[in-house]
Amino acid sequence: MNPYRGTPGEVIDPIKIDVYRGGTDLTVRPGDVKVDRQTGLVQTTHGLSLDTDPAGLGRFGAAHRVASVPDELQIVQRGQRKTHFELVPKLPMTIDRFQELVSQIVLE
Repeated sequence: MNPYRGTPGEVIDPIKIDVYRGGTDLTVRPGDVKVDRQTGLVQTTHGLSLDTDPAGLGRFGAAHRVASVPDELQIVQRGQRKTHFELVPKLPMTIDRFQELVSQIVLE
């Protein structure tokens, strides 16, 4: 298997490119996101980790393919590894709204 390798800041569509979450836990933890101190809104710069290479996700349980993402969220390449992506809000939003949307993600 040759996993997709993104470019910094590239947005991908999970319908067109297979992307995986390690394990099935979609709980947003404080370290997963950046919250603007003035507005209290989750910023678009950080989110839940995903990867286009399922081989390295075994330590989190198993690799589960992301089948769908709500329209208010997007998957963006982040970090040094070109297979690493993050699920982030398209626009700043409350942490409660972000978690609500993340909970709608379908994993296979």
